[in-house]
Amino acid sequence: MSAHQWTTDYGAADQFPLPLAPARPPAPWAQAAAVVHPPLARASDPETSHRAARAYADAAATQAGQLDAFYRGCGERGATHFEAAAALGWTPEQVARRLAGLRDAGLLVTLAETREGDGHRPSHVYVATAHRHGRPLATPAKRAA
Repeated sequence: MSAHQWTTDYGAADQFPLPLAPARPPAPWAQAAAVVHPPLARASDPETSHRAARAYADAAATQAGQLDAFYRGCGERGATHFEAAAALGWTPEQVARRLAGLRDAGLLVTLAETREGDGHRPSHVYVATAHRHGRPLATPAKRAA
């Protein structure tokens, strides 16, 4: 046998059976990744923007899963999107883009409670649904007609 050939002669398969790995349950963030609002580009944007939005879809799903795991880890204290951004090393805009999908999926709720956010303005507190424990929710803001 030459030095460049590989051998697979390790014995008969019945002598060294490899156990099958047990089936793994889905990752806790799999549900979050399934509800991501896809990155968008305006119809007037160039084709490169549309390609970039399509290419970012996997990263957006990963971000949603990370954000869901972060909020679950916060427990009942929850966090504002500024706090989440600081903890994850993201921009507040990156966090804000993923919050809507998590809320729509019922994984996060917006509490009536606020905390000081960027620029000393009040910022909503978000909490994983499992940690809400009957705390009052924020009422949706009415948009001007």
